[in-house]
Amino acid sequence: MTTHHEQTNAPTTLRTRPNASATLRSVSTYAGQSSTEELVDRYHVQCRPVRDLFVEYLNERRPALDYNTFEDLSRTLVARFWADLEHHHPGIDSLNLSPETAAAWKERIRTKTVRRRAADGQIVESTAPRLNPGTLLTAVRAFYLDLATWAADEPARWGPWVAPCPVRDSDITPRKHNR
Repeated sequence: MTTHHEQTNAPTTLRTRPNASATLRSVSTYAGQSSTEELVDRYHVQCRPVRDLFVEYLNERRPALDYNTFEDLSRTLVARFWADLEHHHPGIDSLNLSPETAAAWKERIRTKTVRRRAADGQIVESTAPRLNPGTLLTAVRAFYLDLATWAADEPARWGPWVAPCPVRDSDITPRKHNR
């Protein structure tokens, strides 16, 4: 028999049933912050050199960012940018995008997929306009510009990845209308 003191000092574990929701099951398996490699590998990048580039780039950026911002940056660059490109252009292995590829990606990010549970319990998918695609465009533009800037200091490391940025300043900056 255990005493009350032993019970309160024992490590607590959350036990969930196998048929519990995925959200509840994840509570018991949460292990803290993910490594950069784990964050990148969530999105199953096919091109290994590009995958390694994202890991290296994000590791450079990580010390200056809080974890939530860092995780969002990894999701933006890897999932919403590169994994999307690989999905629509299988075999892509270069950051040097054709104008058509860049334009198609920019068009795709203007909308997002929304999943809702219908009254009958089924999950229904629809598309909706993304409120601010500019944040995605800005992150991708910063990525390309960082690589170009860093290549000046470390050409062997970053130089092979320098490519024309697919996001122009005019894609982000709203146009001013003349009155």
